[in-house]
Amino acid sequence: MQPKVLIVDDEMHIRALIEQTLEELEDEGVDILTASNGQEGLRLIKAEHPQLVFLDVMMPRMNGFEVCHAVKNKMGRTDIY
Repeated sequence: MQPKVLIVDDEMHIRALIEQTLEELEDEGVDILTASNGQEGLRLIKAEHPQLVFLDVMMPRMNGFEVCHAVKNKMGRTDIY
């Protein structure tokens, strides 16, 4: 299974900055995924099972705290950092 990193932020330039910072990981076989809001991020967490999530706190639709709560408590995922 290929490792995955998810970047969840409603600010496009922040997502791009983090993605650019991590782009060398892609050469090592890491998939970099992005989402523009909490709901999309939660959907990708369920579908793609990333090992690491960069999660903004203040976002529309579902904030970072709500996403984190859903991942840890409702999905029981304790293997995501």
